[in-house]
Amino acid sequence: MSANVDRPQDTEAEEDAVSIRTFLNTLWGYRHAIGLAVLAVGVVTLIASLLAFLWAPVERVGTMRFRLLFDGAALGRYPNGAPFSASEIVGAPVMTEVYEANDLQRFGSYGAFRSSVYILAANPDVDMLMYEYQGRLADLRLTPADRARIEEEFRSKRAALVDPVFSLNLRRRERLTTMPGELIEKVLNDALKTWARQAAAHKGAAVHNIPVLSKDILDRRIIETEDYLVAVDILRSKTTRVIKTIDTLYTLPGAHALRTGKDKISLAEIRSTLDDVVRFKLEPLLDLVRSQGVTKNVRELRLYAHNQMFQLGLERERSQRLIVTLQESLNAYTTQRLVGARDGTNTGGGSSNGPSIVPQLDQSFIDRLMAFSTAAKDQEYRRALTDRILEESGRAANVQREAAYYEDLVETLSGTGLREAGTAETVALITTRTAEAFDEVSNGIDQVSALYAELLAQNLNPSTTLYTATDPYTLTTTRTLLARTLVQYFVFVLAITLMVAAAGSLVHHSMKGD
Repeated sequence: MSANVDRPQDTEAEEDAVSIRTFLNTLWGYRHAIGLAVLAVGVVTLIASLLAFLWAPVERVGTMRFRLLFDGAALGRYPNGAPFSASEIVGAPVMTEVYEANDLQRFGSYGAFRSSVYILAANPDVDMLMYEYQGRLADLRLTPADRARIEEEFRSKRAALVDPVFSLNLRRRERLTTMPGELIEKVLNDALKTWARQAAAHKGAAVHNIPVLSKDILDRRIIETEDYLVAVDILRSKTTRVIKTIDTLYTLPGAHALRTGKDKISLAEIRSTLDDVVRFKLEPLLDLVRSQGVTKNVRELRLYAHNQMFQLGLERERSQRLIVTLQESLNAYTTQRLVGARDGTNTGGGSSNGPSIVPQLDQSFIDRLMAFSTAAKDQEYRRALTDRILEESGRAANVQREAAYYEDLVETLSGTGLREAGTAETVALITTRTAEAFDEVSNGIDQVSALYAELLAQNLNPSTTLYTATDPYTLTTTRTLLARTLVQYFVFVLAITLMVAAAGSLVHHSMKGD
């Protein structure tokens, strides 16, 4: 009985097996046609994929990281005080010269080239600081007061991380014509070198902010046209300025050891020579002229002395007022900081109520943090004011000494008649020694100028002193159409082709059977 019940199910399974076998036999009979169809579509798809891969635009970015080395780079100014901006490196003057020097018109227009070069700040410490505080500020448990405190802490730390590190980048979107990676690196290097050269030539970026005098400040005609004392006094004043310039040059790197000229003379030797000229020639000449009363015109000499006294009096008064103003500013600032600190202490511990202890301690802690962060700035500000006071005091003392000299000269001339004085021998001696001193000072100025030029050549080569590369050159290539995507499309098309060819074979067999 059970055997009779199972027989229909077996028959049904056999019919299904026969049906599937029929489909497979049919497809096997069309295997050549299906294979040809898949092969043809595969070849066409492969060719199309290769063409699409080659024609699809490729983005290539060359990057060069560098650090600016000159003083004032972080503050936006050149060593000579001229304003500086990082955008100058990719400005039109630099880009035009680089574009023409490298014959880049074969890779596109000038407008496209200039828009493809850009500069970015690239300080890794700033990036790490931002990541750190982003994590801290993402805490949902922060109160508004804590969030404000953390934000202020981030701003203060960010302001302290002023490091002039940048990245110069060239981005190109290319298809068939590609710029070689070596040329991209050369273009970026040329851009930095061109900017450095132009900044040195046009803005004095490679020149120290030091007023180096030339011998044009001297005029030999003063020996003949001016009064004897006036000529010697003018020469003494200009020699003193040259000596001050030498003292300033001492602060430059290598100035003490550098020697120049065929005699290999040093800066110290030049200063010693000029000191001797002032001490042993010009000042004795002034005493000789004054003691002997040698003059071409007593009246003009008196007017000259009175005018010098008047000018020095004005300068002395200005220095004294400036000293008083600086002292008052320093005292007021110090008093204000002391009062603020005392008030902050009272605010932090003025109450003993239980519920208000925690917020008052928090405020006191924040005040101490703020006081600690600003202590260095306060000290620097007070030190700067003190240095200004000392500098003006020294200038006032020099002015006082000069004024005393002219006061004595006026007193000496008060008893002299209104006539020329001095023997021919004395006049000849004064004229000869003044000319000798003039020649020595002129030679000293030439030596200082030559030594300064050599210092600039050694210390301020624009390509090595304005910037330096911090990381090796990198070239990043990004394709808009990836090979993996093309493989996926290729497999998908083959699968669809196989299914369509199989379906078409079954339909064709069915129609042929009918």
